[in-house]
Amino acid sequence: MKTVAVIAFLCSAVVAQAQVDPIWQGNYFCKASHVGGVAFNEQTKTWTGTTFRPRGQFVLSVREAPKEVQAQFTSTTTENPGQYYVTVSEMGQPGASPLTCEPVGAGWGSKKPVLIFKAGYLQCEHSLSTLKISFATMRYLNAYLQGYIGGQDNNDNTPSIEIGTCAKID
Repeated sequence: MKTVAVIAFLCSAVVAQAQVDPIWQGNYFCKASHVGGVAFNEQTKTWTGTTFRPRGQFVLSVREAPKEVQAQFTSTTTENPGQYYVTVSEMGQPGASPLTCEPVGAGWGSKKPVLIFKAGYLQCEHSLSTLKISFATMRYLNAYLQGYIGGQDNNDNTPSIEIGTCAKID
């Protein structure tokens, strides 16, 4: 019986050690595979579902926030998320500055770090879009939910959802 208790204790110690928060810090190259949304059909004067040509390519930079910053923005969850600064640099935009990805609902310029949970899930907002990524599956979803409701019936500002994959580059 003592042997079983010792083995159970050792196994639980190994499992506890394996559950240490992974460090997601680094740069990731992300590329769209499919994009869909709605567009205004000039002939029928109606909005219809459509697909768009996937062109999105970006580098996602993830840097762990300093401990003193993390202490300022504590989480109310029990999942002990890591706190990171995240930027998005869109490819094909020469001279463009990286876009800061803010926590959802924090507002522009909040300077708050983004939470990345133990399972490797991140959600943040940048440039009027919401980005969700799973570092476990290396898949992302980027939703642009602007346009349409403003009443302008044209294709100047159409809502869309883009999906794709990412690869760590350093």
